[in-house]
Amino acid sequence: QIINTIKNDFRTEISYNDPKKIRLKKLSEELFLLLTVQNSPIHVDVIKGGVKKEREKKEKLEADINKLAKEINEIKSNAIYKNAFEWRFEFPEVMSNDGEFEGFDLIIGNPPYIRVQELEYQLIDFYKTNFQVALKRTDISIMFIELSKRITKQKGFTTFITSNQFLTTEYGASIRKFLKDEYRVLKMIDFGDLPVFEAALTYVSIFLFQKEKPKDFEYYKVNTLEEAKEAKYNTEVIEISKLTNDNWVLASKDNIELIDKLKLLPTLNDFGKSWAGLFTGLDKILMFDEKEIEKYGFEKDIVLPVIRANDCSKFYCNNPTKYVIYPYKFENGKTILLKEVELKTHFPIAYDYLLKNKAELLKRQDSRKSFEDKEGWFSLTRFGQKNIYNQIKIVSPGEVKGHKFCIDSSKAGFSCARVFAITITNDEINLKYVLAILNSTTTKFFIQSRASLKAGGYYSYSSNVLNQIPIKNISKMEQRPFIALVDKILEAKQQGNDSTDFEKQIDDLVYKLYDLTEDEIRIVEGIK
Repeated sequence: QIINTIKNDFRTEISYNDPKKIRLKKLSEELFLLLTVQNSPIHVDVIKGGVKKEREKKEKLEADINKLAKEINEIKSNAIYKNAFEWRFEFPEVMSNDGEFEGFDLIIGNPPYIRVQELEYQLIDFYKTNFQVALKRTDISIMFIELSKRITKQKGFTTFITSNQFLTTEYGASIRKFLKDEYRVLKMIDFGDLPVFEAALTYVSIFLFQKEKPKDFEYYKVNTLEEAKEAKYNTEVIEISKLTNDNWVLASKDNIELIDKLKLLPTLNDFGKSWAGLFTGLDKILMFDEKEIEKYGFEKDIVLPVIRANDCSKFYCNNPTKYVIYPYKFENGKTILLKEVELKTHFPIAYDYLLKNKAELLKRQDSRKSFEDKEGWFSLTRFGQKNIYNQIKIVSPGEVKGHKFCIDSSKAGFSCARVFAITITNDEINLKYVLAILNSTTTKFFIQSRASLKAGGYYSYSSNVLNQIPIKNISKMEQRPFIALVDKILEAKQQGNDSTDFEKQIDDLVYKLYDLTEDEIRIVEGIK
């Protein structure tokens, strides 16, 4: 009651030299001068065509004056402080006798999980300026971890139940470094994709942090909710020295040793590259099925087939089911947007269709820019590389349970983030050999130890994860058994026959190629 009385009685006096008062005085003078000039008998004859502009200026001045006057009144009446959390009034224990903030002994919380796409640009800029862990397409929950370190006293504790996606995502690199170098994880209970919260799939873990130098920590993997209720967990000690700013692999010592062994091999990035594809920004206008393509009759060279996730199966790629208008050409080693006059001259049917939908296309957003502010209102938000589309390539869905790497020879594009493509730049490495390695159980184990877990046991792949896949560099002669088995699998799938035996033979070849022990094979195959 005393605190409430103090808050309600507290008033602030604003001096004559306060910046808000000075600004209010200046704006009021500007408005007075504008109104004086407008009321002058000469004004109407002298100013022609500027009436709208002056009206807009008057309205802006009036709005700014009203806003400032309201702010000053709120400060005077203390409206902005009535619901404020004042440390010295309400939590004196965290302050020293000199009024300095000392920090909490313990913080318990459930930070909100809000992705960057749902945040205003001003907030994103604020977070990236004020929090060292805010990186790229960040989410707000990781900033609560940094904040908890700031407001706990030395050796104080924080325990959060929060999203664990930062352990493997690209935006999590800074928070992983923060936890490796500056803020100790004491314990982590990992619920994976278990439905901890009925109304949300957030892939949560319970973390216990302490404000001291990082050391090894205890990791608990929860397999069932019943197991969680009984508090019976399989415990592993995670060595902090073994973790990097790269994706954190939290697993048994044997699993980590196997992953480290595989990481010694050359990677896909040494022979080729993983690519993200195209994104229209407005599929309902720019993407079509086969019947719609026939209906509109677009010119053949402006239409690009597009592989979607459901077109991919293991080893075998179905014909693309979607198409886009692709107004680009490949010139001097670059994919270049057609000029509007080129589009109109060479592809009049497609151009007329796009022109009819120009208003909708202009509303699209590319990051922070509207298409009204960029050249080429008919362009795609992400267009990829035309030369990559024209190659024979390996494609895979961006979110998968098992493995669905397959070969595409249709010269199709592919959907950004929903499908990734892999090309090989080394003439000594056969694409079918790479396909065999990618579809092996060993590669599945490696990728899924590093990729982010999503709903229903799906894993989210990225170009960064795919580029790190271990692929041993062997001679063309040594590649032949893998290639022969891939040919048999493709033939079996085209005829609707089972290819399980051939796939098992590939697994055995990979085990031998990577010199895996019987214990390591059991780990790869998930045998306890």
